[in-house]
Amino acid sequence: MSSVSSVSLAGQQSATAQFQAAAGRIANPGSTSDIAVDIVDAVAAKANVSISVHMIRAEQEMTKALVDILV
Repeated sequence: MSSVSSVSLAGQQSATAQFQAAAGRIANPGSTSDIAVDIVDAVAAKANVSISVHMIRAEQEMTKALVDILV
């Protein structure tokens, strides 16, 4: 696995944990946290997953382009 893939995967795992934590606080009616902050955290986590996916796609495209040049 390349370093880009490793970083992207770690980013996805972190964002998933961030989203799950925010969703848990939103779903818990007894939570003392600020719902607006929790919603922002959930939206930020979604954006972070999207960024990680774009990184993986870019790496795949660059690898394909390199293989095409070499073949």
